[in-house]
Amino acid sequence: MYDKVPNTFPLFCLLIKDMPGNVRIGEEFGLHFFEPRYRLLISEVMAPFPVNFRRGDPIQLDSRVREFPKFIYGHSPPLQPGAPACIVEVRQCLINPNGTADVFLCPTSYIWMEQLWERPNSGALYEGRGIR
Repeated sequence: MYDKVPNTFPLFCLLIKDMPGNVRIGEEFGLHFFEPRYRLLISEVMAPFPVNFRRGDPIQLDSRVREFPKFIYGHSPPLQPGAPACIVEVRQCLINPNGTADVFLCPTSYIWMEQLWERPNSGALYEGRGIR
């Protein structure tokens, strides 16, 4: 039986060779976001969290922060309904003054894309929903 993922998440779509495409649950990896759409993604994902977590401090769970920031990592082209993807948690994030960001991510669950759509006026940033 499939479970619907309970939220809609921003979607990072990886379609470039020689980048982390094969992800394993629990194995952290790092990325550098430089494209405007992914700068928007990480700024929105991190906005509800304390500012020190946008300045490179490792994210710690406690009574104020009960879960890690999350988004969908579309790592298997072509990105379309039925494509495999995963939900990743941001474990550390440094957003630079120019908006680029260095992040460490931890995959937490594999999903299959159920729906995806381009957000208007976002420079081709997608959002999506998936099923487990």
